[in-house]
Amino acid sequence: MYSLRALCQVVRARQTRLISNYPTLRESKPTTNVTSNVQEPSPQQDSNVESVLGPRMYEPTKWDKKVLVWMKRFRNVDEIPAKISTETMNKTQSRFRIRIANLMMIATVIGVMVMVYTGKQAQKRGETIDQRNLDWHKEVQREYQKSLATAGEKK
Repeated sequence: MYSLRALCQVVRARQTRLISNYPTLRESKPTTNVTSNVQEPSPQQDSNVESVLGPRMYEPTKWDKKVLVWMKRFRNVDEIPAKISTETMNKTQSRFRIRIANLMMIATVIGVMVMVYTGKQAQKRGETIDQRNLDWHKEVQREYQKSLATAGEKK
């Protein structure tokens, strides 16, 4: 009976993520072999599954370490431990995505302003897209006429 009660507490604790508030759960072991449909994942199967002993851990890559330093979670790459919690990495990656999105928005606004400025300068000079198109067609037509003339001379 105690093992069923402990199992219910574990399920509730996982739902509310208050596992650290139940020290008896960390120490309890099943007293009987009760078969059920619920299987606890073994540490060999998936090391990212949250256990009763603590949070999930993540081994950061070189890129993740650079992101952690850039987001000021750590002062330099040497201070980053071999494993950090997945929660820390997720929060850092979210902040990184937001910062990159903000930088892209700023770059887009600057690009738009530059294009508006250059368009107004071209308008003052009298350049238009229609005029460019006409000039290009005239140039292509001249080149075509020259190629016909040279082809006629060769025959």
